[in-house]
Amino acid sequence: TGLGDINSPSPYGGTDRAAKLLGSFGLGADTTLRVDDGQSISVTAADRMLIEGRIEARGGSVNLMAGPAENMNRLETSLAPILYDATRSIWLEAGSVIDVSGRAHTAIDNQGLRYAHVSAGGDIHLGGQLLQPRGLNSPRALTSAYVVIREGAMLDASGASAEIDYLASNLPEQRRSMLLATDGGRIAFDSQYGVFLDGTLRAHAGGAGALGGELSIALTTPILYDHGATGFPRRAVPGRRFRHRGRSAV
Repeated sequence: TGLGDINSPSPYGGTDRAAKLLGSFGLGADTTLRVDDGQSISVTAADRMLIEGRIEARGGSVNLMAGPAENMNRLETSLAPILYDATRSIWLEAGSVIDVSGRAHTAIDNQGLRYAHVSAGGDIHLGGQLLQPRGLNSPRALTSAYVVIREGAMLDASGASAEIDYLASNLPEQRRSMLLATDGGRIAFDSQYGVFLDGTLRAHAGGAGALGGELSIALTTPILYDHGATGFPRRAVPGRRFRHRGRSAV
């Protein structure tokens, strides 16, 4: 759910309720958001986001989204400007933690053998809202906020491991043990503004025989269509002016 005050002025003008969902989200240094293993946490802020505490969804997923929807594709005439705000960001301060790492739960059966359930590393995504811009056939992540991971912050999507026992033979009884390890998860960032990764990112394999995780970084830019041009510009260059039917955006 978007956060904000629907009675606050909209930079777009007009009375559209969706455009007025402006507001920020903060998680203090002594605060923890935690769900059961395998579950998910999703937070959406219409403006900026500051994380100083801990978010934990072991073996699950964490999705943090911020930024209004002004940076859309301009395939048709629009009176809404593209607004750039250098202070808008998803900011993970030093000491903050997002933990979706796997976890091993072990026990001993009535034969004295160890058994376990070991979850794989989960998914972390920091970016913007999924929108449906005009002219696109499928949703695309458009993020009008910087993603900033400060030194001392940590994102962990590592796998886990546990030792388990099994019977190699019954006559005579022979017991063996083995390492049960799970794969690392996925850490993903997307932004139209920029991504600063000074913190610690982990998606290690849980042990031998398991796979390490995945890091994905997507940087996108608005598509500004000019009927007088031969195609679409690759990016909006600061200081360059694009014109469309008498209107302009910098």
